[in-house]
Amino acid sequence: MTKILPYLLSVLLFSTCSDGGSPVPVLENLPKDVPGLEALLRKSTGTPKEPLICWKLYKQLRDGDPDRALAYLEQQESAAKKLGDTRYEGLAHYARGMVNRRQGHFGPAILSYLRAIDIFNEDKDLSRVADSFNNIGYVFLQTGSYEAAIAYFEKALKLYETIGDTRYRSIALKNIGICYYRKKNPDNHLARKSYLEAVSLQKEYDDKDNFHLYELYMQLGSLDDQTQQYAKALDNYTVALEYARAMGPEGAEYVANIGYYIAESYMHMGPEHFGTAMEHIEGSEAMNAAPSDVKIMVRRLNIAAELARRQGQYSEAVALLEEAMGISPAHIISQPLKRSIALLESIVKKRKDSEVPVVYPTVVDLVATQGSQLQLYTELDRALRSTLVAEGLQRIVELHESGKDRASLRSDIRWTVMISILILSILSVIGVFGYRHLKRVRAEKDLIGKDRDVVFDKLVQTCNNLMQMRRSED
Repeated sequence: MTKILPYLLSVLLFSTCSDGGSPVPVLENLPKDVPGLEALLRKSTGTPKEPLICWKLYKQLRDGDPDRALAYLEQQESAAKKLGDTRYEGLAHYARGMVNRRQGHFGPAILSYLRAIDIFNEDKDLSRVADSFNNIGYVFLQTGSYEAAIAYFEKALKLYETIGDTRYRSIALKNIGICYYRKKNPDNHLARKSYLEAVSLQKEYDDKDNFHLYELYMQLGSLDDQTQQYAKALDNYTVALEYARAMGPEGAEYVANIGYYIAESYMHMGPEHFGTAMEHIEGSEAMNAAPSDVKIMVRRLNIAAELARRQGQYSEAVALLEEAMGISPAHIISQPLKRSIALLESIVKKRKDSEVPVVYPTVVDLVATQGSQLQLYTELDRALRSTLVAEGLQRIVELHESGKDRASLRSDIRWTVMISILILSILSVIGVFGYRHLKRVRAEKDLIGKDRDVVFDKLVQTCNNLMQMRRSED
């Protein structure tokens, strides 16, 4: 559970990734709506206004219509090159990196940031260079290349120190801490050190960022809970709660969500604290019964189910997990959903509840409908893609930094991309044939009826063994 927190917080706000930097010159009395800006752009083609208007259109469209935003960035880059405006040319590459990263197009994102760095270095715009390093680090963080991510966050950190940017020094340190915490062999000492230094810097900042401080104390609490320092975890969650409340109405959902983490720490402290844990779960649910992120609801149900399981209330725990899996998006296997499945697996190993036997076939049916084998192939494909992407991205950076000429760099990148696409195509074909074969075998054996294709093999095997055990006992 506590390992989920860094993933969730990185999705809640893009502050982890730099979108700030040096101020951009503006023109007075520009239209504030997209149609007005587009009309002005048609009249301003070929003039010095063109790159700025394209930049404004990008900012208007980047969240709701990223493809159009990218099109205007292409126009901005072209216009800036013709005008010799390196500032807006660099910003076009930089913003293209932002859009591509958000869409999961990590290769193009890395290339855009690297090109932006070249231009910003020529213009001696150290703030934007630092932001680009920070954002490259975040791409590596997203793809699980934590060592590479740390290297780029540290490059950003040094530049932020050089230019005296306290706020982004703190953010870079937080990112470094997350990497140390998520590594296969976590370095909790360095993670804590990074978080605490980030807190210290943030408190020096004149205009305190309540969300950033909330995030940092939640990270510290998660780290303490993971290392079984539950009293310290509760202290840090309490401080996080204060900063969430300081956000006003925007922090209301964060205030409610903290209760689930507090409940988890109390649950981990032992049976004598189970009652307190349940009070916090119920209190958070009362404050926010319908969170905007379904993963938050799944997490609440998981904690309540684990609490029920620890008290021997297996039927109740199964019912809660059924609800968690029922509200999870059918096409996504999220970290909270994986936890739901793992908890189910542990529960079905128990032969009976203290009051009512667990209806094991219901569990099988539920998993069959909510998570098909196709999802497992999708997840495997995603993992393979992530590995290939991470290796490809590091290769792209190595080529860029090796000082090769542009033509050679483009050729090597092109071959890297082509080979990656070929490998992914082969994997996709294997996945399709594997899925079809598995579907045909399942249909022949008629294990789950006409309305369901396949089930999670591990759960089916567990349940079948359990049923055989029950029959042998009868």
